[in-house]
Amino acid sequence: MDGMIDLDKPVRVRLLDGKERTLRYRMSSCRRIDEVSGRDNSILQGALLSEPVTPRTLTILLWGGLVHEEPGLTIEQVEDLVHPSQVEEIRAAITLAWIGDHKPKPQEDADAGPPTAPPSNP
Repeated sequence: MDGMIDLDKPVRVRLLDGKERTLRYRMSSCRRIDEVSGRDNSILQGALLSEPVTPRTLTILLWGGLVHEEPGLTIEQVEDLVHPSQVEEIRAAITLAWIGDHKPKPQEDADAGPPTAPPSNP
């Protein structure tokens, strides 16, 4: 799978309870996140790519990535597992788990045309 993103590479976070947890996002978690947020547009993409992240948004996103390990986990429990100093670290982990460690390859200059031979010396 050359050029594919490895989205199953585990992304782990350690929260205030000291337990290491694995973030995982699938379509089911995206649906849960959107249902809980009550928004018409995707909170996951919006929060990761363009919006400032509120504590509530971060908690919902984190919960959505953790609920696969603990189906009974509540948003309120997740709120108690995060210290404000962890916000950027957790946001980075959520982003990595959602889109992977993908850095687009630079595209070759398609307008350059085929290579030309150097001029010959007469």
